[in-house]
Amino acid sequence: MSRPSFLYIWLVFFPSLLRAQGIAFSDYESETVHKSSYEVFLREQPVFRDSLTLRFELSLHDPAAFGYIFRLTDRRHPQADTYSLVFSYDTHERSHLKFNIEGRESRIVHTLDNASLYPRHWIPVTVRFRLQGDSVSLTVGDQELVTRDLGLSAGLQPRLWFGSSTFSQEMPPFAIRDLRVEGGHLSYFFPLNESSGTEVHDHRGKVVGKAINPIWLINSSYHWQQAFTFSSRQVAGSVFDPVRQQLLIFNRDSLVSVDLRRGTSHIHSLPRLPIEMKLGTAFYHSPENRLYLYEVDPAGDQVSVGALHTDDLTFEPVSRQSLPSQRHHHACHFDPETGIYYLFGGFGSRRYHNKLYRLVPGTDAWQQIPLTGDEITPRFFSGMGALDKDRLLLFGGTGNPSGDQEAGKVHSYDLYVIDLKENKVEKQWEFSHEGEDFVPVRELIVSADKQSFYTLCYPTHLASSYLRLYQFSLEEGTYEILGDSIPMESKAILSNANLYYNPHTAEYYATVQEFQEHGGDPSRITLYTLAAPAIPAAHLGIYTHRTSFPVKVTAWILSLLLVCALSFVLYQRKRKSGCRPAAVSPDLPEESPSAALGPAPEKNSIYLFGEFTVYDRQGKEITYMFSNKIRHLFLLLLFKSLDGSGGITSSYMYGILWPDKDAKSVKNLKGVCLNRLRKVLEELDRIQFIHHNGLYTLRLSDEIYCDYQAFLRLSEQIGHGDTLHTAPLQQLTAILRRGKLLRAADPETFDRLKAEQEEKMLRLLSLELSHLYHQQEYALVSDLAETVLQIDPFHDTALWYLLNSCHKLRKEDKAMKKYYLFAADYSRHLGTEYPNSYAEMLRSAPPEELPG
Repeated sequence: MSRPSFLYIWLVFFPSLLRAQGIAFSDYESETVHKSSYEVFLREQPVFRDSLTLRFELSLHDPAAFGYIFRLTDRRHPQADTYSLVFSYDTHERSHLKFNIEGRESRIVHTLDNASLYPRHWIPVTVRFRLQGDSVSLTVGDQELVTRDLGLSAGLQPRLWFGSSTFSQEMPPFAIRDLRVEGGHLSYFFPLNESSGTEVHDHRGKVVGKAINPIWLINSSYHWQQAFTFSSRQVAGSVFDPVRQQLLIFNRDSLVSVDLRRGTSHIHSLPRLPIEMKLGTAFYHSPENRLYLYEVDPAGDQVSVGALHTDDLTFEPVSRQSLPSQRHHHACHFDPETGIYYLFGGFGSRRYHNKLYRLVPGTDAWQQIPLTGDEITPRFFSGMGALDKDRLLLFGGTGNPSGDQEAGKVHSYDLYVIDLKENKVEKQWEFSHEGEDFVPVRELIVSADKQSFYTLCYPTHLASSYLRLYQFSLEEGTYEILGDSIPMESKAILSNANLYYNPHTAEYYATVQEFQEHGGDPSRITLYTLAAPAIPAAHLGIYTHRTSFPVKVTAWILSLLLVCALSFVLYQRKRKSGCRPAAVSPDLPEESPSAALGPAPEKNSIYLFGEFTVYDRQGKEITYMFSNKIRHLFLLLLFKSLDGSGGITSSYMYGILWPDKDAKSVKNLKGVCLNRLRKVLEELDRIQFIHHNGLYTLRLSDEIYCDYQAFLRLSEQIGHGDTLHTAPLQQLTAILRRGKLLRAADPETFDRLKAEQEEKMLRLLSLELSHLYHQQEYALVSDLAETVLQIDPFHDTALWYLLNSCHKLRKEDKAMKKYYLFAADYSRHLGTEYPNSYAEMLRSAPPEELPG
């Protein structure tokens, strides 16, 4: 259905035109993660003659922090002054940006309001070095401050770092984007739209700089981040307050306010509210500080609508009127200017509905709005939003023209415009959808340019479902799927989800409201965030290969033209000789060993190293389909199928997965789990789930990739013979670079397996380090040593090989950094100084030749 526009294709193939994303710098430091840094000019070393201007947008994440934003030195004059921009906390209300001559004085001090310092709030910053005039100006926002007589030289070859240029430097958590470095005829623009790796490209796709431990912000525009979870033994609901930038989560006894800028929360106790919550539906009127709770079908004469004053936590009953029946999964929209709340459709009393109601401030009753024009068939699971103050949009849903549940239901993919002045409905478009059916959540977000709308959609027929963000064209109905998926247990009729947009932080918020299958006790609210602009999967990994796009396209076109020319020449020759032309295949160069290794596939693949991840036959990530119990079962089967055991028995499964359950319930649970796992594995090609002779087992063909299976084969290959295992070791290192086996929190069942494999790997790689070092394979030794240190952070032998290999490769900066980080971690965790100095490590003999 989705038809990509020419603009979309243009942006996919010319990524430099995409909106710049940025890079974030973390001040977090542990035994495995160290402070972030970014050296702008590593591959190139330009000289600026008359002036040097740095322009970027800055987002400061913690007003209570301190440290360097950037440092700048002159490569040609190492003894010259170092200039730095430093962020410094002052009081609870204010902080400072200081331009310093390092080690001497602060020359410029700009004061910032701490209330404006939070993630995704961007501040324009310009630092201009006027080399001929010997002055520097700092412009923050629209305020410019100037300092003179710094002793600047006529030319400057900058070495420029953002973040921590040495491991010990203080730095605040911050982010930058839209970095420009200009002066004279030189101009560099860095989109900072990388999604992985450490190489930093300019807008032409050329590698210019390098980052250490970067946090690429483009990923936050694709991957939803779980930000907050609230569990309740009662029915709970949530609303978004755009004025105070908070999410309000409530039940009858408490109110939780989540500060969406700071990431903090506060819980308020309430006197038990006199409204019985069934669905946890509500809307928030920011100007009045009122949280309106409503239930359209309360029991008896109970309160159906009530207002909770969030400033003093008092409750005011508003209405006791009810609608003729319940309205599960109705569409809704709140107009903050008029205070009117609209409600459409829904399901209740075995019927689908198509009535539009409104709740007007100052009244105590739901008012039905009679509609004329095009008919909207009875439905639930629809989405509603506002095109403007006088027009509502209604999209999609499922139901049937009769409204009778017994007549079944069909999914509708249509859009209606409801004119509130004339109470008239006009159908905008409809399309037929092929593939898995989906429905929207209850609210739509209309884009600022009124050209499209956004909503979350999900398949309701899946008990363990998933939400995706869709962008629909208002004019044509074409759509694009943005971002990855959000897991949702949707089997209970009460379970729900919603979408909000925060223009202040440019973020989407998804709230998932989940209930148990047979009632609303208990319930759980989960908040997810996604940075705008949201992007499709195609916009990630645009720098997967080193060659920039224009170069690749040029090579491809030239190759095509060459093939065409050769074909034409051969055809002419054959024709002249009276022979039929043969098909021409150009000679291709033999694949190099490194090319043969290639990246691991992302189709029909299973990854156990690092984060547990699974991709289906189409390359779509389906990890969300593995609930904790299903994943546990799958891993048990996989490990026992690959270790020669032949699989697992039912009794083994019972003892591991349900040790405290009785025999009857365990059989039912086993059946449910096995069936769910079978359905998940249907998304993969050529993986067989077999039950034979009392054993459950998995059989993987060569067409499915499993990094753990590859790890076992490579380990076996490397562990035999005395030959040089360069290619297998490169492949093994690529696997281990993803992280430790089952790095995330997994059941203790696998702790022993992980420990055994790590011990085996350390023993194997330690022997290979010596072998490769004597063969002078220093680059591979360096990679291998880092892999060992990833498994065992205090492995002295690996450190020796890493430092000495870097020394042989003339990478002294890397060697010194690795040594000092190792020594700092050693001291912090073991409580004593590391006994060997850097110089001693380089002077000493290889570990196998040391005495004793």
